Amino acid sequence: MHRATTLTCVSIAFAAAASSSASAQTKIFQLAGVSAGDAFGAAASRAGDVDGDGLIDFALASTQGGGGKGYVDLFSGLRGTPIRTLTGSGVAEDFGAALADLGDLDGDGRGEVAVGAPLASPNGTGSGRVDVFAGATGALLYSLGGDFAGDHFGFALARLGDLDGDGLAELAIGAVDADPNGTSSGSVRVVSGKNGAKLYTLDGASANALFGFALAALDDQDGDGVADFAVGAPCAPGAQQAGSVRLVSGAIGASLQTQRGGFARAGYGSARANAGDVDGDGLDDVLLGAPQTQKQKRGYLQVWTTGLTNLQWDIAGDSNGDAFGSSVAAAGDPDGNGLADFAVGAPGDDDAGAECGSVRVLSGISGQALFTQFGVSTGAKLGQRLDGGFDASGDGASDLLASAPGEGANGAARLVSTTVLSLSTDVHTVSLAALGKQSLTLSADPFLFAGKDYALLGSMKGITPNTTFGGLSLPLAFDRYFLYTTRNVSGPMTSARGKLDANGRASAAFDSNVLPTHLPFAGQTFFHAFAITDASGQSLFVSNAVPITILP
Repeated sequence: MHRATTLTCVSIAFAAAASSSASAQTKIFQLAGVSAGDAFGAAASRAGDVDGDGLIDFALASTQGGGGKGYVDLFSGLRGTPIRTLTGSGVAEDFGAALADLGDLDGDGRGEVAVGAPLASPNGTGSGRVDVFAGATGALLYSLGGDFAGDHFGFALARLGDLDGDGLAELAIGAVDADPNGTSSGSVRVVSGKNGAKLYTLDGASANALFGFALAALDDQDGDGVADFAVGAPCAPGAQQAGSVRLVSGAIGASLQTQRGGFARAGYGSARANAGDVDGDGLDDVLLGAPQTQKQKRGYLQVWTTGLTNLQWDIAGDSNGDAFGSSVAAAGDPDGNGLADFAVGAPGDDDAGAECGSVRVLSGISGQALFTQFGVSTGAKLGQRLDGGFDASGDGASDLLASAPGEGANGAARLVSTTVLSLSTDVHTVSLAALGKQSLTLSADPFLFAGKDYALLGSMKGITPNTTFGGLSLPLAFDRYFLYTTRNVSGPMTSARGKLDANGRASAAFDSNVLPTHLPFAGQTFFHAFAITDASGQSLFVSNAVPITILP
């Protein structure tokens, strides 16, 4: 039986949420919520470089956690561990319902983060609020409130390009139940990222349209030198509330193009994202999800190019109840053909078990599936939220961030690389008290490297600058631990030296029980990578690096 999340085309678009307290890819981090009922992964987003290590970090929201105030955890893209937590200011505000990376607004070199709280009541019950936080410190930079009670301002957020010429990103904010042209016609406020000053407001065209339900930043679509964006109105009239998407000029807010859904109450435009350049014309293209069709919530996805005028792909979900198109995201170029590929979530997918859910990455050039990630337990609903098109781990490949709110006792999320990584691991943290161990899997092309020698090396400094080992650049910074691992095959590593088997694989482990007890390792992160060497000690191949953080 399918129970995929339902979009209801009436006022208060998220009443249910408010009341509820094969592949060519490698999983990088698996993350779990803290407590049952926290709604961990209610929103998932890149967060810019919050900790100043030069890599993109990410954010996951728990809208019902923190005693009902909600909170947002900012995680290191390099380590997969929490950097800091942003906490809501009031109970039952749905703090974290929407997230946006705003880039560096205050000149400190760190990314800032916008958080929506659409049930907050600064200007009447449920008027909504958006808080903008300094990434470096977690300090509140400014807050913006909805205009009227019931607007649910902050339901959707998007970082836009520089519209006012100050060199900083701007912010688009959806207020899905604002009433400018009838009940819940919806509106979008576009503000300066620097200080929140209003640049202009866009209004939904008719009652119950829920204009502003979803937002997507785009590059310059109309050739005026200013970035543009798209706005979803999933219950807009036409074919019985089939939904629509409006392409908007960033410079003046004028409508450039509108596309309408073809199925009644399909939720067309409830999920949208910048796909990157799918067709090679030099312009960003638009992903549009419609998770609920007349075919029993099978769902479908469309890819529009050329300023929302050319339908490149129209792809349906596999089975009834999949809710295919509930989330969409860019996926970089995992097939390496120079054109953008894309990802789509289907949280009701039953292929791996009842409502395990899935995230599928599809080729931009063919529309065919490149790989699929599945949820690991019944009711996991992997793909409920999704972001992608960024490299958090520093391996040079695009990553995907996907939430699975029903996985485990407390919900889960995973960061996945869109390429096969030659070094992978089961966990990224171990506890000293629990004598934790990290298992490592080494893999390389068996036709080239079966039976070859490998050396597993490490660093406590990080992955940059790279260190030359046997003539190749290894993604480990030189330090005492690196030197130690070049000279010792014992210590905390098991099978740090050996030969790859006939399949080009080997297993190793990091054992915290072997660490010297008199040294303060808690809180430290070790990084490991391997090199395949020939008889003369020259490196033939080097892997990616993986982290392991030591907990008390």
